[in-house]
Amino acid sequence: MTEEEYYALWKRKTLLLEIKNQRKIDESCVENTLCDYHLCQLCGGDCCQSYPCAFSPFDFLDLRNLNYMRPILNTGIVCIRPVRSNNFILRVRGYEEKNTIIAKNRHKINPCILASDKGCLLPTLYRPSEGLLFVPYLKNQKIKHSILYSMNTCIQEYAFYKKVLNQLYSEYKSKKIPIPQNKEEKVEKLMKALVKQP
Repeated sequence: MTEEEYYALWKRKTLLLEIKNQRKIDESCVENTLCDYHLCQLCGGDCCQSYPCAFSPFDFLDLRNLNYMRPILNTGIVCIRPVRSNNFILRVRGYEEKNTIIAKNRHKINPCILASDKGCLLPTLYRPSEGLLFVPYLKNQKIKHSILYSMNTCIQEYAFYKKVLNQLYSEYKSKKIPIPQNKEEKVEKLMKALVKQP
């Protein structure tokens, strides 16, 4: 089994767990959670233009392994966001984080650096769980969303990784990491780092 195949199985399993934890629905729902490109094109990706989505800690093969996490952070695509009770989450970087991967603006419009006119630069498999589980649907000619992965759930899950995230925060808080100019190249590096088995 290749690293990509292993990661695909891992990601499917973790998405299923998130869906079951939130809505207690069956496995066939996984196929319907991924972005509906037609609906996303209709709205122009307003959600991505407003704020980047968060990774679940389970989007990573081993969040506790610093040697696994550093190459992911070094791509400049993933950032560390402080949240309530001195906890942290990981999310895609926004344009407000100009020279750092430490998020500071919490309630401000902050477009995702991976949003493009063709949609997300990350292939579906590698996208953060929050984005994959923000499911669009049409109701009365308007696009609505079902939220299958809440920020409260995200924060609770990351609480178990507080020690390692605190260490990564300390390492990266004073590092200058500009927003990548060649995003496609950095996306490739991120995908390779995500699937690399620790």
